[in-house]
Amino acid sequence: MTPSAPEHERETTIFISWSGKKSRAFAEVLKPWLEQVLPKTDVWLSSEDIAKGTIWFSKIIDKLKECSCGVVCITRDNHLAPWIHFEAGGLIAGLGKSRVATILLDIGFGELQQPLNQFNGTGPDREGLFDLVKSFNNLSDRPIKPHVLDRTFDKF
Repeated sequence: MTPSAPEHERETTIFISWSGKKSRAFAEVLKPWLEQVLPKTDVWLSSEDIAKGTIWFSKIIDKLKECSCGVVCITRDNHLAPWIHFEAGGLIAGLGKSRVATILLDIGFGELQQPLNQFNGTGPDREGLFDLVKSFNNLSDRPIKPHVLDRTFDKF
C-alpha cells in the first residue's frame, strides 16, 4: 500500500463546466492548456474524463463534490441552459470550493442571471486568463513562483 501524498503535494482539481458546441470546443482547448501552465493541477472535463459505459451523471456529481475549484464556460447559447445552471449550482452548493469563475466567450457579464452572475467573470483574453491562472496557482500549498508562472503562461 502506498502512503498518501503529503498535504503540500496534493493537486488542485479544477472542474470545467460546458454546454453546447462552442463551450465544449473552448473547454477542450482550455483543459490541456491549464495542465501545461499549472502542471500540479488536475483538470477534469466530462467529455474527456468519463470512460465509455460509465454512469456519467454520478461521475459528474462525484467530481463536483471533490474538486477544489471550477470554471464555467459561458456562451450566448448556453447561459440559460439547465445543465450549465445545474453544474454551476453544484459548484457553489456548499461544497467548499475555493474558486469558481466564469469565462464569458461571447456574452457580457450584465446578461448573466443567477447563479452565473455570482461568479467572477473573465473574458478569454490574455489578461483575464492570466488572472484566473494566478488565482488557481495561489490555492496551492506550493504555488509556482510568479516569475516562473509568468514565463510559463507566455510560453503556452
